[in-house]
Amino acid sequence: MLVNMAASYRDSQQSPQEFMKFVNQKRSIFNTLTDQQIKRMINVVYFDERFAGLPPQVLQQAVSDQCINPAPQYQPIQ
Repeated sequence: MLVNMAASYRDSQQSPQEFMKFVNQKRSIFNTLTDQQIKRMINVVYFDERFAGLPPQVLQQAVSDQCINPAPQYQPIQ
């Protein structure tokens, strides 16, 4: 829910700071998340190149997929 709402704010040209202000006003809705978790999710929606252009209806699934099946972190051959 937080991810979709952040994307809606982003797509309506509102800043991440404006969305954080909204979240703080509705803190009881998001009481299971820490401030750090909320900030991280907001920053992913606004600034992560993999997700910054995705519409709200697609974003939740894309973020979930990335968390469940992250891309492997390969190391160069030495």
